Amino acid sequence: MCRIVGPAIISIELGANAEEYNARFGEVLAFRPERCPGCQDTRINVHDWYPRWAAYPDRDIRIRVQRFRCLGCRKTIVALPSFLHRYRQFALETIGKVVQARGVAKLSWRAVAESCSVRGAPSMRSMGRWWTAFILNAPRWLEALQRILAQAVPGSAELDPHERVASTAATVLGF
Repeated sequence: MCRIVGPAIISIELGANAEEYNARFGEVLAFRPERCPGCQDTRINVHDWYPRWAAYPDRDIRIRVQRFRCLGCRKTIVALPSFLHRYRQFALETIGKVVQARGVAKLSWRAVAESCSVRGAPSMRSMGRWWTAFILNAPRWLEALQRILAQAVPGSAELDPHERVASTAATVLGF
């Protein structure tokens, strides 16, 4: 059995951004997880919702995040929209643009900051944390992606997740 500390987070796909999510919030109210991610119990009640801000460089949008309560383990289950990160104020769209500007376009930190130079832009410190988290997690994500692709295209040596992960990750990340 999985031990969950704090609320369990499930991701829901109801729009690519906060505007689309707010327009479809009625669907969130009708949604209910089938099982608790922690104890697998099926007795789940609607608990409540809490307000949260989805921060974009040019605007902040208030959304409601739905919560549920498992009657088996008494844990809270949070239905977090897929465009938000659990511990980040900014939407994944913004974080992705920063990582792409730094990693793909090879912009300096100053140039990355200037590209987000509108009201509410992320701080240099936040952008640095996002980049570091990306660098630390990229090899694991690449390995998972290679496994999925290897199943879809059997027999492809380029997709062998055990032989090529380290060298491919180093090449992709420029190490």
